Amino acid sequence: MRWLRRLRRILLVLLLAAAGPAALLLAAGYLACNTDVGRTLLARGAERLASLEGGNTIKIDGLQPGLPFHLGIDALSVADGTGDWLEARQLSVDWQPRALLQGRLQIDRVSAQLIHVARLPQGEAQAAAGGPLLPVSPVPIRIASLKIDQLRLDEPAAGLPAILSVAAEAGTTPEGVSTLAAQVQRIDGVPGSARLQATLHHAEATLAAKLSLEEAPNGVLANLLRLPERPAVQLTLEGHGPLTEWQGTLDFRVGTQTETQAALKLRLGPAGTAISAVGTARLATLLPAEYRPLAAGEITYQVDASLDAGDNLQVDSLQLDDAAGGLQATGKLELTRGTGDLTGTLTIKDGAALAAVEPRLRLGSGVIAARITGDLRRPAVGLNARLTNLTVPYVTADLAALQATLDPIDTGARYRFQAKGSVQGLGIAAKDRSARFATGGFAGTGSAALDGSMVQADALSIDLPELAVKGSGSWPRDGATAATLSIAAGALKPLGEIFRVMLAGSGDAKISVQRQGPGASWQADLSLHGQGLQLPQPDLQMLVDGKLQATASLAVAPDGAIAVNRLQLETPRLGLTGKARFAANLESVIGAASVTAADLGCLSKTAGTPLA
Repeated sequence: MRWLRRLRRILLVLLLAAAGPAALLLAAGYLACNTDVGRTLLARGAERLASLEGGNTIKIDGLQPGLPFHLGIDALSVADGTGDWLEARQLSVDWQPRALLQGRLQIDRVSAQLIHVARLPQGEAQAAAGGPLLPVSPVPIRIASLKIDQLRLDEPAAGLPAILSVAAEAGTTPEGVSTLAAQVQRIDGVPGSARLQATLHHAEATLAAKLSLEEAPNGVLANLLRLPERPAVQLTLEGHGPLTEWQGTLDFRVGTQTETQAALKLRLGPAGTAISAVGTARLATLLPAEYRPLAAGEITYQVDASLDAGDNLQVDSLQLDDAAGGLQATGKLELTRGTGDLTGTLTIKDGAALAAVEPRLRLGSGVIAARITGDLRRPAVGLNARLTNLTVPYVTADLAALQATLDPIDTGARYRFQAKGSVQGLGIAAKDRSARFATGGFAGTGSAALDGSMVQADALSIDLPELAVKGSGSWPRDGATAATLSIAAGALKPLGEIFRVMLAGSGDAKISVQRQGPGASWQADLSLHGQGLQLPQPDLQMLVDGKLQATASLAVAPDGAIAVNRLQLETPRLGLTGKARFAANLESVIGAASVTAADLGCLSKTAGTPLA
């Protein structure tokens, strides 16, 4: 795991800083080690040795007198290609060289006044697979005391600024038993602590360990996990057994509520680590407040995964289940590169909880299958969905099926989309009015920005027995907007139901709209053609006489005022040309029109006056 390798690198720097001078002592002699020139040479040699690990460079300033029994360094820094990422002040190691003659390494004290981690290192070398499962020291080791007065973590390293103190002791017995006891305490005014106790038997490759952590709100762990509202957390991990089949339990709490309890199995090998977990969880408090109704109940889960030495995570099986549905997923994540290939299926047994998240959305049940590939920051997504009893604004469907793909098209957040599907029992509603259509299909292609700054529809279509709609357009958040729409209605009856009038016949319409930018007026051009029309009012039916053709050009101002710059209407009996201006509240109108009629008698009933 990457964080283990980072910790190993930091410890290696300190140990090489001590081991490097110890090796050079054999050649330089005790006296040379305690002169300014000798200590400078030792520091440069230690820098060269330590800088070989991971491509980082080490700088040591102020190697203190007292070698070989005391190693003291005034300042040490570690840098990668972009600069310093770790600094340490007043490092000190006191050890007993004579203990080596007895076949053991005795370190009485390792201490640091300050270790400052500004960020995590970049360009980290990938660990090589293979090698022994547990490296064993050739001699017993005893570290009586390790103490860091201040471990200062900046926000890029820990998710928030934090200052910790660290105290630990460790050792390995001649029988090959290693022990570690460590305690970490926050000392920056925010309550928080962690304790670790571990015993490792090298010969049997068995481990007994217990990790406990407790933090007040806005703690390091809550920030690293990005928990909403950064609550107080408690974590306990405890277990024992051989490393090839280690078993333990995990208890994680947010506040006083248990969020997850799990039985764990770990299998450690030279090629990586396999993990299995079975447990229950309550995830509502881990989600943003608006999404918590989706996870209100208890969830059971089962995970089988493995992590190899190259930080590649293989998810063999992930299964989540609750009363409302379940999720099954498999795939692979390349954690170092941030890429992956994941597939999953979401089964929705009861979609009622969606209404609490989005009141305009209703769903009975459904199945959604997805595949996510590529860069996880901008992945390609493929979707297949089948949903029942679906309601979205203005539209309802007894059954909807969808196939869609989303592909990133540049380094930003823009995607190209393709979608197609079918519906059964389609309904269109406007306020308390609605119309029902039979089975049909829909399709669309275009591009869109995930932040909503731009939507470009290259082609949109809806095909129903009674209605066909085709369109295209672009809708930028800032800039010119343009769209065209064509509608062909084989039967006007369903549209009449929306407007609460009895219509019969067929027709088609074309609509073109555009706007130069935010705050500008909308410009629209419309054309309409109808035939075989049957209108509910006899006098209107007489005027239309079954056919109607109309064109109009209008503008809608930002305040809602409507200017009809041109209106032309023709029927077999009547022609009308005019223009008008409507106030925003539609309470007043100013306009002019000219009317031509082939038979003025058709206007008699409408005008209420005999005409010829």
